Amino acid sequence: MKVKDLLHLEELDKVIDIDTYIETEDKAKDTIEKYVITDDLKVHIQRIAENLKKPKHNSYQVIGNYGSGKSHFLAILAAIIDNPKLANSLQDEETKKTFKKNLDREFAVVHFELQPSQHTLSEFFYDRLTVKLKQNYDIEIPEIDAGDIYDHKEKIREILDIIKSENPKMGLVVIIDEISDFLKSKPSKEMKYADTQFMRVLAQASNQMDFMFL
Repeated sequence: MKVKDLLHLEELDKVIDIDTYIETEDKAKDTIEKYVITDDLKVHIQRIAENLKKPKHNSYQVIGNYGSGKSHFLAILAAIIDNPKLANSLQDEETKKTFKKNLDREFAVVHFELQPSQHTLSEFFYDRLTVKLKQNYDIEIPEIDAGDIYDHKEKIREILDIIKSENPKMGLVVIIDEISDFLKSKPSKEMKYADTQFMRVLAQASNQMDFMFL
């Protein structure tokens, strides 16, 4: 008998697309079952899960080299926060218990990947938020022109009020992937600065309401 007869090694994808990997419950379950959770990841997941239990939230920035697993990590979070029963598919018992203990209510989860564009981050944010809330939760948000907004925190609060009018216990989680490449594509420092400032506003908004931004 040879070693290859005893072991089954499955080649892992080097590039993860969040939408593709969790677009159905079966795909999400398969992705979660195969996810390897290290001791370092346990600490981060526990911190995020415990924060979700609070009425107001922190925001988180995931930083790592290309191919280090950022998108995979975000995909796992998006799938489980949207559908808590998927936590049962986790191989790590401690992490499974963490989610079961803290994720005890519903969240509208909006996740999308940014592509290089001259559009602003705020334009992407409101467009994807409007489309995906309708698509995934049948929650209708009036059309938003990002360029006409003077107070983004107030606009996010208005959106959250609409979500809670459908379900008072539902919070909002927005997960955006590939932000760094998006910022690098901007032709001017002014445009990059404007997008960075909008990220700061999103983080501040999460501290004041039932909204988390990753």
